Amino acid sequence: MGGNVFKGSLSTSPILLDEVGPTLDEFFSSVLRHAGVGRYTIAGSAGVKPVSGDIDLVIGPFDVSSPATRRASKAALVWRLQSIVSDPSTVAVVGSNIAVSFPIAGRPDERVQIDLILSQRPEWTAWLMAGSPAGAKAAYRNLMLSYVARLRSNFTGVRVNLAWPGGVEVVEGGKVILARTEDPREILRSLGIRCSPSDVTTFEGLVTLLKGIPEVSSELEGYPAYIQSSLDDPRTSSEARRSVEILHSLLKESQS
Repeated sequence: MGGNVFKGSLSTSPILLDEVGPTLDEFFSSVLRHAGVGRYTIAGSAGVKPVSGDIDLVIGPFDVSSPATRRASKAALVWRLQSIVSDPSTVAVVGSNIAVSFPIAGRPDERVQIDLILSQRPEWTAWLMAGSPAGAKAAYRNLMLSYVARLRSNFTGVRVNLAWPGGVEVVEGGKVILARTEDPREILRSLGIRCSPSDVTTFEGLVTLLKGIPEVSSELEGYPAYIQSSLDDPRTSSEARRSVEILHSLLKESQS
C-alpha cells in the first residue's frame, strides 16, 4: 500500500532489511498473538529488499471464503487490534486490508506501516504475492501465469481460469473438474508446469522454467501483446516494459 497511510506523530518511515525480523517478532508477541492470529508470512519484497517502504504481512487463519465473511473477519480483527494497542488510531482500515503504524525495532521513535492481509492459508497467499529485490514485480509473474493459462486453454479446449486473487478453476465441457483454489501446487499442475512453487516465486524464475516447455516456449513472444493494456497505461507502463525487457533478455540467452 506504499507506507503512507498515517500522518503526524504516527507517520511511518522505510525499514531496513535487518530490522524487519525483530520488528515483526515484537509485533507478533505484543499485538498479533493477543488478537488471535496464529500464523503470519511476509508477502512481497519486504523480507528481501535492502530497504522497504512498508511490510505486507499475510495473517491467518481467517474465514475469507466470501465477501460477507471477509468483511466480518476484518471488522472483528480491527476491533481486537484497537483494543490491544495503546493508541487505537495506529490501526486503520485501508480498502480490503488493515494498516498498523508500529515502532521499528531499535528505533522506537520511528514507525513502519504494516499492512495486514487476511487469509485462510497465509503461505498460499504469500506465494501469490511473492516479490523479489530486483527484476519484474510479482504482478507480472502472475500475468505470465495467466498467459500460460490462456495458452493451455487454447491447446486443450479445457478452460483453465486463473484469477488474482482467487486462484485457479478448471472447467471441461461446462463441468468444473477442479474447484477454485489458491493452492500453488494445483495452480502449477493445472498449467502443466512441473516444479515446486518455490522454484517460481519470481518472473525470471518462471520464464526460465517455461523455456524448457516446448509448446509454451514457442509462444512466449506473445506475452507483450497479452499485457498490452499495462504497457499502454502510464501508471504501469514502466514496470510492464521492464518485464518485457527481462523476457527478451532471457529468450536471447536461449538463442546464443
